[in-house]
Amino acid sequence: MDKIRYTVLISHPSDVDEKTLDFIYQCFDMWNEQNQALPFEFYPFEWDKDVATLSEVANGQDVIDSVAEAYCDAVLAVFNKRLGSPVNDSISGTVHELEECIENDKPAGMIIDSQEVDSREQKLIDYINDFKGSYKEYDSKEKLSREIVLFSINEREIIHQSLMNQLFYSKSICVLIIRTGSKELRQIMSIIRISVRLGQV
Repeated sequence: MDKIRYTVLISHPSDVDEKTLDFIYQCFDMWNEQNQALPFEFYPFEWDKDVATLSEVANGQDVIDSVAEAYCDAVLAVFNKRLGSPVNDSISGTVHELEECIENDKPAGMIIDSQEVDSREQKLIDYINDFKGSYKEYDSKEKLSREIVLFSINEREIIHQSLMNQLFYSKSICVLIIRTGSKELRQIMSIIRISVRLGQV
C-alpha cells in the first residue's frame, strides 16, 4: 500500500544547531518506523535543505512561502535563543512561517530550548509572552523526543479526521454519480479506488 505523505515544515532561526535538527529528523523517522501500520507517514521538510538553491535566485521568503503553501501540511517552529531576522512584513522568517500556517488552518507547533532561557534575546521573550497558542519547552534530548511524539500524535488525530471527511465526501460523490446514471466508468472507478484507499484508515 502506498503511504500518504504528510509534510511537516521544520522552521527555525539560524541559531538552532544542526545536531538538534538532525535529532528531530530522527524522531520523525522513529515515529514512522513504529507506526508502519498507519496509511500515512510524516516527512520533515527544511527550507535550507530543500529550497535553499531556489531561494538564491529569487526572494527567499517568497519561495519558501510558495513551497510551504503547496506542499507542507503542518509547521513545527523550533527556537533556541533568537527569534530570527525580519522578513517581508514579519518580525522574523520563522514567525512568518508559523503564523502563515495558522492563518491557513494548518496544524502548527512551537518548541523552545529551555536550556538557553537565560540567554534568550528580548524579541523572543516578547513573542513567547504574546503568543496566543500553546508551546512546549525541552531541556534534553529525551524531552525533545517526547514532544515530537506528542506533536505527531496530535497530528495523527487531525489527519485521521481529515481522511475520514475525505472518505465521506468521496463515497457521497460515488453514490451521486451512480444514481445519476453517469456512463463515465473511468471516473467512477477512480473515485471507488480513492474510497477504498481512504477506507483503510
